Amino acid sequence: MADYYANARSNLFEVKDINAFEKKIEVIDGIELLREGNGVCLLFEEGIIDEYYSEETDSFIKVDWKTIFKKHLKEYQVAVFIESGAEKLRYIVGVAVAYSWTGEAVWVNLDNIYGLAQEEFGGDAIIDRAEY
Repeated sequence: MADYYANARSNLFEVKDINAFEKKIEVIDGIELLREGNGVCLLFEEGIIDEYYSEETDSFIKVDWKTIFKKHLKEYQVAVFIESGAEKLRYIVGVAVAYSWTGEAVWVNLDNIYGLAQEEFGGDAIIDRAEY
């Protein structure tokens, strides 16, 4: 079994209080927060993080990005995360998710291309997936 390696980052977005947002994010290992003007950008060392280990509780805690962004994003701001990675060349992954200031989210991934191609070109147009 091969290891999966991924990189991820966000766009630049504005939060209501940079210090409060940074305090919320700093407990999550593997994320670097960059400040640029009034905005922030998140860099993920190993792909988008959905949980982290808490020494205080001695357990893993799920990251609720929807709630975090609903609380911290300025009105009309959207945080977009983009991740790409691969397990050797067997599986190549790409995903993007956007979180709004209202706590709503939308996402796409590279596998969406199969459904789009099938709709556009017909059901028999694709005989295999780009993986093994």
